[in-house]
Amino acid sequence: MLSIVVASVLVINGSYPEAVVNYPLWRGWLAYLIGLPMFTVVLAWLMYWNFKHVLGGWSVWRRNSIVFLASLLSVVVFSSAIYHRVWELMLPIEPPHGAAGLTSSQGMTILSEGRWSGRRAFVVRLSDGRIWTDRFEYNDRNLGAMLLGEGMGFELLPGGGFFGGTNWSSFAICNGWEAIGTKSDGSLWVSEQPSEPVMISQSGRFTPDPAKLVRFGDNNNWKSVARENDTAATLLKRDGTLWRLGTNRFNWKKPWPGLRAFELQCLGTDSDWADIFSDGNLTHFRKTNGESWRFASRPGAVKNAIQLGEEIGLYRESDFELFWSRGDVSVSSRRRPDFMVGVREDGTFRLTGAWQPSPHKATWTIAEQNFQLGKETNWIAVAGNGETVVTLKNDGSLWTWTFSDDPKTNPNAASCVRLGTHSDWIAVTVVMMGEIVSLAADGSLWSWQFETWDYHGRSFNSPMGELRPLLGVSRKPKKVASIFDEAK
Repeated sequence: MLSIVVASVLVINGSYPEAVVNYPLWRGWLAYLIGLPMFTVVLAWLMYWNFKHVLGGWSVWRRNSIVFLASLLSVVVFSSAIYHRVWELMLPIEPPHGAAGLTSSQGMTILSEGRWSGRRAFVVRLSDGRIWTDRFEYNDRNLGAMLLGEGMGFELLPGGGFFGGTNWSSFAICNGWEAIGTKSDGSLWVSEQPSEPVMISQSGRFTPDPAKLVRFGDNNNWKSVARENDTAATLLKRDGTLWRLGTNRFNWKKPWPGLRAFELQCLGTDSDWADIFSDGNLTHFRKTNGESWRFASRPGAVKNAIQLGEEIGLYRESDFELFWSRGDVSVSSRRRPDFMVGVREDGTFRLTGAWQPSPHKATWTIAEQNFQLGKETNWIAVAGNGETVVTLKNDGSLWTWTFSDDPKTNPNAASCVRLGTHSDWIAVTVVMMGEIVSLAADGSLWSWQFETWDYHGRSFNSPMGELRPLLGVSRKPKKVASIFDEAK
């Protein structure tokens, strides 16, 4: 009876011990692959040993219990050590970087744009105004690599490189690989040729070809541009007016004509817009008085919405005004309410907001917070999603954060540890759940993966059914590209 109870508990929780100990000792079938052979040998030996002792007693029970518990502990230790790649603790975390080709993080940005579930564009804007871009997709084709915890991150596709010129003031990618940008002289530039929504080679891989940009119109009054959706971009003029190039509705049964085939459309009548920018998924609008707005899917159903045109409008996101400066990250977890953290202009890292239920409607609203996390005042950037939060210091070092179960009432419990060993990082961004990309001074891009339920704990389909990776994510970053090696 005792064996049946113990075996049932192990079978039920063996693939997910986090449900019992609140820590991912391992996930998937790793413990079974180690435990089944071990317990088969141990039980066979105990059966043989017990057979030779006809008269049972406490000494027999004690020996059986000690051997069984020792075997169980061995399975736990070996499974956890293998899953967390304990051998990496004895190896260098990062390979050496090359000579620095970028000397300042001022004006340096990296951003991934597009839908989380589809192909996205990766854009690097250098401080001198040059733009390097490529497309990437989620890599989940190699079943063997995924079982070993490898190959689950994003993968850059062939064809990335620099667009012409060194004075881009803003840049955006629409429809997978169609570009639009503004230069410091106020001119507007658009891809010369349309980009098909799907370009697949015989091998099933995307084969992008960097688009050539040409001047669009003769107006020199453009300030910035941001991606609206796959088929449209939103533009801001220096006179404070909003414009659109493209459409928010298109019949994909017809060939896509490209952004150049559309005429510019003025959005609304307001002329007090100060800035538009994208955080990779959403486009945000800021007025000269500090108000923040974003697109409303149904503006007629939103109170005090700004109507920009037929079936298009903006609604006020007052919660965003509480904390936006250099960037903010929404931290989510299965064990605590979501909250916001961000880097302020004064270099502090702060708890900037916390989600709480609205007292009058079944929605969530931001509760204003303003607590400094840590004592440092030299942070310059933050990136993350879900449980992953990484900050960049002005000394070029990366740091990863952990928080208490209730950061709103216990912000002092937040702590950070050094990520890697190098101090030549100049920009950082998030590409998907549990994956951060950092840009080094030598122009190399490195991917860091993190152990989170959102990213690595999920199961994936295979011919054998649903499986989870047998190994956790590696502590070592993976080099994904070098923008100077691929310069065109």
